[in-house]
Amino acid sequence: MTNGYTVYAVTGTNTISFAIDFEKANTSGLLGFAIERHDVVTQERKFLNGFKVFQSLIPEPTVDTQVSTLEHPMQGFVWDDMSLKAEQSYEYFFYPMTGAIGALQKGKPIAIKVTTEPVFTNQEHDVFFNRGTANSRAYTARFGKTHPLNMKEPKKAEGLAWLSRDLSEAIFKFIAQAKKGDALRCCFYEFSYVPVLQALKKAIEEGVDVQIILDMKVSEKPPSQPREEILEAMHKANFPTQNIIERTANPKDIQHNKFMVFLEGGKTPKAVWTGSTNITFAGIHGHSNVGHWLRNEKVAAKYVEYWNLLKTNPGGLAGETDVVQKQKHQAYQKAIDAIQPAIKPTDIAKIPVGTTAFFSPMSDLTALKLYAELLDKAKTLSCVTLPFGINKTLTDPFLDNTDKSQLVFMMFDTEPKDLIINEKHNVFVTWGMDVDSVVTENTTRTRLNSNVEFLHTKILLMDPLSADPIVVSGSANYTNKSTINNDENMLLIRGDKRVADIYLTEFNRLFNQFQQAQVLKNLDADAKKAGSFFLASTDEWLKKYAVGTLRYKRVKSFTGMSL
Repeated sequence: MTNGYTVYAVTGTNTISFAIDFEKANTSGLLGFAIERHDVVTQERKFLNGFKVFQSLIPEPTVDTQVSTLEHPMQGFVWDDMSLKAEQSYEYFFYPMTGAIGALQKGKPIAIKVTTEPVFTNQEHDVFFNRGTANSRAYTARFGKTHPLNMKEPKKAEGLAWLSRDLSEAIFKFIAQAKKGDALRCCFYEFSYVPVLQALKKAIEEGVDVQIILDMKVSEKPPSQPREEILEAMHKANFPTQNIIERTANPKDIQHNKFMVFLEGGKTPKAVWTGSTNITFAGIHGHSNVGHWLRNEKVAAKYVEYWNLLKTNPGGLAGETDVVQKQKHQAYQKAIDAIQPAIKPTDIAKIPVGTTAFFSPMSDLTALKLYAELLDKAKTLSCVTLPFGINKTLTDPFLDNTDKSQLVFMMFDTEPKDLIINEKHNVFVTWGMDVDSVVTENTTRTRLNSNVEFLHTKILLMDPLSADPIVVSGSANYTNKSTINNDENMLLIRGDKRVADIYLTEFNRLFNQFQQAQVLKNLDADAKKAGSFFLASTDEWLKKYAVGTLRYKRVKSFTGMSL
């Protein structure tokens, strides 16, 4: 504690989330904080930038305005640094700024030293988020408005690597761990990113037993997606068809998995790759995605059991009557139920510490109701990403909540329509938005993605800063169809603080970027909202942190964290 202030930090791999507890400090006359960062490794020391300004100093800022927090301080007690290197130590100094605008005075800094998490480890879990088009403004600042595939080397490689961050490298490393005599059992919905096909082909040529289940249904109305794109990519990569198992059953549903299982010696399941990332250019470089590398033999064995069921192509076939298709689907659901635990929504306390795998399609909505309870029964904070919207199963538990209930953050790909839960239930939402495509002529996002433009993760966090965090992540959207119709897989991870920290900091990164984009869009769309671009000229901004406000609740969610 320094002069009544205490700084809290949650470290991920590339993002750190900070909160400043101010309740014991004298905040009279406080105009914000200048933030200085010292890179312990490179010895670089600098004051960081923001985009909000004092109107008296910069009357007409633009969306590209960047200013030092030494002159235009950060007026807030929650802040994220999103541009860090993994496994590196930093020192931060938060200087309370008072005095006159244009001649501010620095108070004694509140200092904290932190170290980011490593990206690649030999621990049970490694987690990889891309940057994607959520960072389109930063992308255009570095690479311009040219599509990365249209750039010349080495810029092309740099642009792709920047968008993917560590996600593509992790996919290639997972495949490369398999050597002659080992096996990979894969299951993909979309499979059109040629570099990954080439990596798997190379593994086959080196003696790895690779077998891949793909969604290859023929649609009633052509073109058949993703079948046509898969066939085109396989042709480009000259990929061997004998290593493909076609998933054609359940023609009205999708085989939505994105996982690989590594079997040492071809027999011993050792590790699983899963998450939200389709094997496509857009999945890896475009909309926000996560890859999750799990080293757990018992869970990997469950994935193999599930894969062996899928390879039999269970479910009804095109051309069969609706009655027959329904009967076969019900039999398939029962087979899935038999290979996984039955955890009721009322059994949260019975969820085992460690990692539990869930697979779809299930015979009922018990798992979806469990996810809703995880969000609703959090003690302090819950978070969820909902790229394809939200239904009654997830909204109804919140209807009896009040603004005194746990804090809930929901993030969507596009603005949700007719959402019946809101701030009065202590639920706060944001959604994807690309400032450059709105404010300027840049269309980076629309040229990288189709369908889902910004957000594709399926993340759920229950009390991520507690001693008993729960993280849910995988391929399934939190919908009825994903639970009882589609082929899906999810991981439920209990009690792993490192995993929770990484997921929470990346959730915060996206949430804050989307909110900032909405501020910038509002400036352009409605000049009356230009005030959101300007800093308060007095300490009146502190009213936004009054007891009971969202900002106050965000700070308090940090102050009670388990260390």
